Amino acid sequence: MSARPDPAVAASPPDNPYAPPDGPVQPRRRRPGCDCPRCGRDIGVHSPMFALMPNRFRCPYCRSRLRYASADAWVWSILALVLAAVVMLAPLGRLLPLTSTANRRLVVLMLALLLFSLASYGLAALLRRWRRLEARSAPDVDAGGSR
Repeated sequence: MSARPDPAVAASPPDNPYAPPDGPVQPRRRRPGCDCPRCGRDIGVHSPMFALMPNRFRCPYCRSRLRYASADAWVWSILALVLAAVVMLAPLGRLLPLTSTANRRLVVLMLALLLFSLASYGLAALLRRWRRLEARSAPDVDAGGSR
């Protein structure tokens, strides 16, 4: 006669091979410049990088308005440096060995865009590491329900 398996043992799920050996995963520590103060999720670098002002943007998850505390001087000084560099790029167009002035302007515009995006990424990474995020106001809720 064959032995019947115990129903309690047969119903239990198999051991998880991906579970950590010490038990459940500990919750990660909140980082003041990276995590949204309302929902607690990491906002990433793209939110402040693609905002019109790198100091005033929205959380990509809960849509609350965020800003970095005491970072206005950093933002304005970086933007002033980028503007000065773009103004200094303008005479560079005359030195380029291109025949058309439209091509020269296009090359200078592309260099300015590259410079601005690099500065914006650097500023976002700098603020994320050295400043604290704070919520400016409650998330916007419109009467229709969805955006």
